[in-house]
Amino acid sequence: MAELEGYGFFLEDNLADAKRIHAEAVSGIRALDLAPVEILAEWQFGRALLTTDPQGAREAMERAHALAQQRGIRGWSQRIADELVAIKSQETPTPSVEAPTGEFLSRAIELLNSMSEFPILLQRSLELAANTVGADRGFILLNDDTTSGLKVVASFGEVDEDARNNAREVSRTIVRRVTRTGESFLTEDVAEDPRLGSTQSLLDMAVRSLLCVPLRQHDRIIGTIYVESRSHAAQFSEGDLELLESFGQLVAVAIENGRLHDELRRSRERVITENLSLRRDVSRQFARPNIVAQSARMEQILDEVERVAMSKLSVLITGETGTGKELIAKSIHYASPRADQPFIPVNCAAITGDLMESELFGIVSGAASNVTEHRGVFERAHGGTLFLDEIGDMPLQLQIKVLRVIEEHEFTPVRGSRVVKADFRLVSATNKDLRELVRQKAFRDDLYYRINGHEIYLPPLRERKADIPLLADHFLRRFCEDNGYPLPRISAEFTGVIMGHSWEGNIRDLRNYVERCAVLSRGPVLRPVIQPTDLGVEAGATARQPRPGIRGSGEHVPEPARELRTEMRGHERAMIVQALESSGWNQRRAAVELQLSEATLRNKMARLEISPPTGFKPRRGRPKGAQA
Repeated sequence: MAELEGYGFFLEDNLADAKRIHAEAVSGIRALDLAPVEILAEWQFGRALLTTDPQGAREAMERAHALAQQRGIRGWSQRIADELVAIKSQETPTPSVEAPTGEFLSRAIELLNSMSEFPILLQRSLELAANTVGADRGFILLNDDTTSGLKVVASFGEVDEDARNNAREVSRTIVRRVTRTGESFLTEDVAEDPRLGSTQSLLDMAVRSLLCVPLRQHDRIIGTIYVESRSHAAQFSEGDLELLESFGQLVAVAIENGRLHDELRRSRERVITENLSLRRDVSRQFARPNIVAQSARMEQILDEVERVAMSKLSVLITGETGTGKELIAKSIHYASPRADQPFIPVNCAAITGDLMESELFGIVSGAASNVTEHRGVFERAHGGTLFLDEIGDMPLQLQIKVLRVIEEHEFTPVRGSRVVKADFRLVSATNKDLRELVRQKAFRDDLYYRINGHEIYLPPLRERKADIPLLADHFLRRFCEDNGYPLPRISAEFTGVIMGHSWEGNIRDLRNYVERCAVLSRGPVLRPVIQPTDLGVEAGATARQPRPGIRGSGEHVPEPARELRTEMRGHERAMIVQALESSGWNQRRAAVELQLSEATLRNKMARLEISPPTGFKPRRGRPKGAQA
């Protein structure tokens, strides 16, 4: 996108900004070690600069050539070298060029650089060339990919449809000859030139002299320039041939630049359209109706989000891990006037102290060995929102520097000297008690008051149980859609389990449990085939309680152990019922599926009070695959 922005400046004749943005883009490409992309970027930018800044064009293409040689890309290296030779030959003054020729080429260059509409550009250029060499009629013909032939794109003189058709026929012959020999075509006398054979159409049109040069781009012919004279006194000469060949080189470059400009303009429009569409989609995704919540606490928080989003206040989001702090931060951003600008998240706990400074402020090239220029998050968040997650883990020595940036909105990259200004909105989040950290001198009080323009506290899931069923249904639907699973119905038993659990890991913990059950559960009904405690040991360590059966029947069983037995009994009952339902309540098939004997299954059904639905008559018979 930076490269496209640079070409945008180029199209607006802002060459300084175009070069600056191009250099930044190439620096980013180099940091990713994308040598082929870097070569193409320098190569194409050099081509674009040919007519406006030949010196800059040559420097860009020399950089591309050096990198292609360094990386051993011989084909590109040779092609770039050929173009550099052509550029240098054009820059070398030719003493033999007569004054009218030099004046013509200067006017042609000025003309080709003055217009962006190619039909008008080519028409005016052809008129200038034809008048200079004294032609009565002329054409510029380009390859037409749709018809695999030649198309007249500009004409000069008295031209009717017959003349156009004749020009196509003659130009086909000449292009084939030029493609084969690599030479232009000149005849001073059509009637006496044995190369034309019996070209009766030219004689019928009283053509006396004919001149045609190829339009060459790299190693292919894209068309021709064809001019003719009917006057005996105005025969074309070798000087006219050299002039038209030089003009053809300029036209070919102009056509190539025009094609690149069109592609860049279309690419830029496509990127802008896709970017706006994506931002609209993301804005809708994080809009209030798409946030899964129905509790009164969350409704109040979402009201706060809508009010604070339209302000410029810094926001501090607090709450336990997994409560959705980043989701609320994105909701603030996409509900704000900055919604069409970047949202840059940074996890302060995930970056080591040595790297955090360069990640925040950026670093200049050459600051250390093997270090390339890197833009920091403050600069990348310009115009948008910067989200500092887990800000309580930021090293104390960095906090004073961050405070200065937040207050003055300007900074200096690591090992750099230039001051960079950045306009961003700050949203922070933490699962720690920053007030306590301030009292312990582990967090600066001035930074705390600066980031806490408005605090939003997200309660844990256990304090807003009304949201649990809604979240479970949301996670189940999304998981089934992403993995191609049929969507099961959530059973009352499953709802009872998730409502009775404390969810120490909050929303993330609930999502993991729903997805595990979706994988392990069978049939059209989602059941708690595992318990939430099976995913990890919670506070209170219920998993450390004695296993059922190690105490005597008359011994008192503590309350935690009794709850564990109840959970295990419910888990066993759910698995047996599921096997019976999937087998049509055929006990033999269910026993095979559960890897139990039929007698053991019947005993468990009696102990767990499991019976078929009222009026259901199970079918008898040996299960498929069972041996006698």
